[in-house]
Amino acid sequence: MSNFSPTDGEEWYKHAFQKDYLKRYAHRGASEAVSFISYVHNTYNLGEASILDLCCGYGRFLKELSQHAKYSIGIDLSVDLLRSVPPDLDVSLIQGDMRILPFQNETFNFVFSLFTSFGYFSDDAENFEVWHEVLRTLKPSGIYVFDFFNASLVRVGIEAYAVQQFEDETLYITKEIDDVSNMIIKKVHSDESLSQIIIEERVKLYDSTRLIAEAKKVGFTCLGHLGGYNGEVFDENVSTRNILVLQKC
Repeated sequence: MSNFSPTDGEEWYKHAFQKDYLKRYAHRGASEAVSFISYVHNTYNLGEASILDLCCGYGRFLKELSQHAKYSIGIDLSVDLLRSVPPDLDVSLIQGDMRILPFQNETFNFVFSLFTSFGYFSDDAENFEVWHEVLRTLKPSGIYVFDFFNASLVRVGIEAYAVQQFEDETLYITKEIDDVSNMIIKKVHSDESLSQIIIEERVKLYDSTRLIAEAKKVGFTCLGHLGGYNGEVFDENVSTRNILVLQKC
């Protein structure tokens, strides 16, 4: 179990993605990955591509990418999650920070950022610097598949309190929106009185208008705007995901 201190808030991501993450997010199964990567492959053809899975975690999407692409690399800050990637996958794994990608210019045909692996930093410029790094590592006309939550829907449908029951423990979850930082803050508590925080997650609430505008500033053009892992068109009122398919200009 992670030992979180309130003083760690700005760098919460160094604590939130340890081994217990796999238990807390076990409900996110393989079906989403199978559906979405199949859609991307059928639409954009991954067959001869070199691919980076940015913030690959334990390889839920990387597994599917590796079955279609010629060459796949996963990078993540969490050593624990990288060690949980199935050892039989034909991929390369690198421990690293998404703000400083350890790759040469124009290395990849595709970069994937999946399941809200973005918006972790309080400073907007620091968040969008990640996109500049993605642009740098993409080949000419390369594609960046960016998967974020629908911030508009999150704002109106926030679940302020929930309980997660496991065989060995019970976790108490609180969520709130901080309008000053424009972040949703999720706290995982070990006790019903909510006095012991063991994990904290913070993510910027960027809406689709802001994301598309920033993408153009960085140097991308938008090829597609999806609202889910089956390739449905984005609808701000109902879509749970906010997925941009961006191409390097």
